[in-house]
Amino acid sequence: MDCAHLEWGVTPTNSLIAYKSERSIKSSEISVWLGADIVYWQTSIPPLILTLNSLYANNKGLIGYLAIKNRANNIYNELINALKKEQFTVNYIDTSGITDEKDMFLMRIDKS
Repeated sequence: MDCAHLEWGVTPTNSLIAYKSERSIKSSEISVWLGADIVYWQTSIPPLILTLNSLYANNKGLIGYLAIKNRANNIYNELINALKKEQFTVNYIDTSGITDEKDMFLMRIDKS
């Protein structure tokens, strides 16, 4: 299994840097992406959406998971709205057995 760091908002051919491998990882080789607490500012949403659109366009079987703490309601709402506007499906996963924080969310992100 290879692992890579994803740079947002760049072209798919340059979007991945392999950390655990010396070879490049192509976006079509990715089967799962994980994001945890990655959106703090409004300006980070468009590059994230651009990158996700590129990844899903190059890989129809891609599965994504995003964990987020709702620190600023407007940023959280803007992220969800931006995902839905771009035809992403957001499915919430029950975290009641993991955390008792009411403002913590785990979501599966798919592309319609």
